[in-house]
Amino acid sequence: MKNALFQLFSNHGDVHEVHAKANIRMRGQAHVVMRDEDAALATIKALRGYFLFEKPMRCNFSRNASDFTTKLEGTFDESVKNKREKRQTEEKRLRDVKAKRKLIDRLIRLRK
Repeated sequence: MKNALFQLFSNHGDVHEVHAKANIRMRGQAHVVMRDEDAALATIKALRGYFLFEKPMRCNFSRNASDFTTKLEGTFDESVKNKREKRQTEEKRLRDVKAKRKLIDRLIRLRK
């Protein structure tokens, strides 16, 4: 999916990076970071409704600026990135604990 999006968006402007998650919550969503806001706006207009993998694309600007964009603007804050990474690490740890608890519960039920 990342490759297809990169190729598609590269036809309309300079693409810096593509983020596509494989988890269930973000399935089918991706974030494409382009260098120029005007090119991004033109790309959004051109690709809105374009069929990719047999589904129409819905293109919008993101609510938050990417790290790349904030670095270009000179407003990048390392502490925000560190907080985000810490939160993601904690969320992953909690998911792992929850998965282990489920496994233990299943084993206990099997022994009964």
